[in-house]
This record gives sequence, structure tokens and C-alpha cells, in this order.
Amino acid sequence: MIGGSRSTARFDAELLTGARFRRGRVAAVFAHAALAECDDGDLLTLVHPSRELVPLGIVVPWDAVPAGGQPVVLDGRVLRLADAAVVLDGKGTVLRLPEKLWPPSRGALGEQLAALSLPARTRAMLGKVSGDDDTVVPTEIAVLREGLERLVGAFYRNREVEAAVRALVGLGPGSTPSGDDVVVGAGAAALRLRGFLGRGATDSLQAVLRLVPASSTTRVSRAMFGHAARGTFAEPLVRLATHLGAAEVDLTADALLLADLGAQTGSDMLAGAMAVAQACLARDA
Repeated sequence: MIGGSRSTARFDAELLTGARFRRGRVAAVFAHAALAECDDGDLLTLVHPSRELVPLGIVVPWDAVPAGGQPVVLDGRVLRLADAAVVLDGKGTVLRLPEKLWPPSRGALGEQLAALSLPARTRAMLGKVSGDDDTVVPTEIAVLREGLERLVGAFYRNREVEAAVRALVGLGPGSTPSGDDVVVGAGAAALRLRGFLGRGATDSLQAVLRLVPASSTTRVSRAMFGHAARGTFAEPLVRLATHLGAAEVDLTADALLLADLGAQTGSDMLAGAMAVAQACLARDA
């Protein structure tokens, strides 16, 4: 511990492996997160204490977050933010979807989905009637729903995965467009439920995500796709995907936490994950 510094135990464990020194500057500050572009091309995310972790994220005291353009340096376990310092304490949180889990059960998955209450935007994207909600724009939702249906169908026809992903990438405004969030949510669920999908479907998806053209979407989304290609996702998405098809596990809390991610990001990721789960049940019917 260095003099006058504070500490955090909430950070992506990946930050303790590989490159242990990163230097960059704050590129954007939002209500609950700040992005730092590093010299090595990585994006560090400084996360508000009330929020869940994202890949290469660190929860920090919010009064320590520098303004845009200010320097950020991660040197081993010490994060220097302009005039403040935060020490990474402990092992951190693993944000990679576990590869060795109990096999998912279709019966358990069906019970989970039947008991789950979804946000209006997520329901609309899944083709269900939605009430009044300012996040539901019919024309936007229709395009996303069509793209999502195409993507889920492509998981059973591997040669179509690339075209389905590219049709969604970059759709919508924001630092991570809705189409990108849908793809990542579907990707996390597909990894968990890969045994119910077409052979090689998830391998095809991860290969496509590694090769998304820089001009297709935002810098933040490209980083998100790179993490997803390695099986690494935002903390609430990892939790939800891990629990899919697990006996006697209620998904309600997982879905609520995921839906709270960003303005619409979590609801859109949830739509992607639920579309894959529903397709797995339908294939068994």
C-alpha cells in the first residue's frame, strides 16, 4: 500500500496477467463509467462503485475519476489517476465464461424462462407484446428483431453466421450500438448452450467477432467483440449465461442486474441471450 492511496477488490482478474503496465488517457466520462484509451490499444474502463464489472474494468472511488484527456497509468497493482492512486487488492473477478460446467438441462431451462419477467425492450425484441416504454421504438425494434432471428437461425446453419453477424454490427446509436449488444448477448448464451446448437456454431461466431472491420462499429464495440471472442463478458452477462439450464436456479436476479447495464446495453444483451435460449427449447419441441 502506498501512502494516501485507496484500494479496490473489484477489478477484472485479467489485469493481473499479460501486460502489467498500461499508460493512457481518459477518452470519455459517462454517468457510471469512464473509458481510458491505452497506448497498447486496450481500453480500460473505470467503473462506478454501484455498477458491475466489464472486461478490463476497475471499480474506483468516483471522486477519483479524472476529466477527459487526463493521464491514467496501471503499473502492476497500482492504478494512478491524475493525482490519485488506487491499489488493486486481491485476486479480482474472473469474467471469462467457465468452460467446465455441469451440462445444461432443457427441462431446467424451460422452467427458468417460464418464470422470468423481462424488461419491455427485451420482450419487444423477442416479438412479444410490450407496453408503453420510451426505450421501445417500433421501427428500430423490428430491424433488431429480424436480425436476431436471423442470427439464431444461423447457429444451426454455420455457413450463415458471418452474414448474420455483419447484418447486426453497428445498428443503432451509442458507444455500443444495440445490434452489437444483441450479438454479444447471444454469443454468451451460445457458449453455454453450445451442445444444443449446430456443430461448430460458437467457433464460427467467435472467429467472425475477431475479424469485425474497424469501420463497421465503434472503438468500444470492437473491444467488446474482441473480449467476447475469447469468452469474456460483462459480469452480469457471465452470471446469467453460467446459470442457463442449471437446475433450481432462478434467473430473475441475474436478468435484473444485466438489464441495469448501461442505458439499453443490458436489455439488448438480455434479448440476445434469451433468443438463443428460446431457440434451444423450440428445437427440442
